[in-house]
Amino acid sequence: TEFTVALRGVHDQLVLQAPTPLQYGAASMLRLPDSFFEEHQAEYSAKRDLLLNVLLQVGFKVSAKPRGAYYIFADYTDVPTLRSLSPTDAAMKMTVKIGVACVPGDNFYLGDSRTDRKLGAKYLRFAFVR
Repeated sequence: TEFTVALRGVHDQLVLQAPTPLQYGAASMLRLPDSFFEEHQAEYSAKRDLLLNVLLQVGFKVSAKPRGAYYIFADYTDVPTLRSLSPTDAAMKMTVKIGVACVPGDNFYLGDSRTDRKLGAKYLRFAFVR
């Protein structure tokens, strides 16, 4: 218990605020011209649209097109080769056999909702940042 207080203090410093060097970096970035951000927006939008269209073509369902996130949360229950798999097994199959990396969507749910086929147990998360 003597370490708990110290560990909580370190944890708070790491996760509840941005470290000082990152704050300076963010401040510098905010001084960049609008064109910098417009170019990045165009690049990410193109990546998002390509990934989204391919996912939809092969049977994934996406209820919302991302407008600020760098990932797509996709329902795989209508994808024949994945529908009977758990999110972890579906993610592994996508990564190993298909060559498209993703993470299990149930990681983003708590408790019973992780295994509920109406909630966490039907999603994969695909990032389009690279």
